[in-house]
Amino acid sequence: MFDLVNQEREKAGLPAFTLDMRLVDLARKKSEDMLKNNYFNHRSPVYGFPLDMVRKAGITARAMGAENIAMAATTRRAHELIMDSCGHRPNILNTLHDSIGIGICKTRYGVVVTQLFIGMSY
Repeated sequence: MFDLVNQEREKAGLPAFTLDMRLVDLARKKSEDMLKNNYFNHRSPVYGFPLDMVRKAGITARAMGAENIAMAATTRRAHELIMDSCGHRPNILNTLHDSIGIGICKTRYGVVVTQLFIGMSY
């Protein structure tokens, strides 16, 4: 999925994302949380909103708090759903974002995906 996202950025003339392992850890936790607690929402009953989760992890950046979530049969289909969403596509193509973390949780029905974004550079 990291490659798919960066291909979208390249098509738009934007620099590739840097993979931030702190965000990967948080995104995995969020995907696992949605699966374990049977919900699909940007607000987690455990972690709160994405900005809350990132701040509680001690991460600070110029731009913070953006999150994409998807549930689909495959990772590629999840990516397509995100790119077709007027609320999620802008997070991938946002010029303020330069780092991403992706957490994918496999289920017997497919995948639960969380993408978290921050912008470190000015």
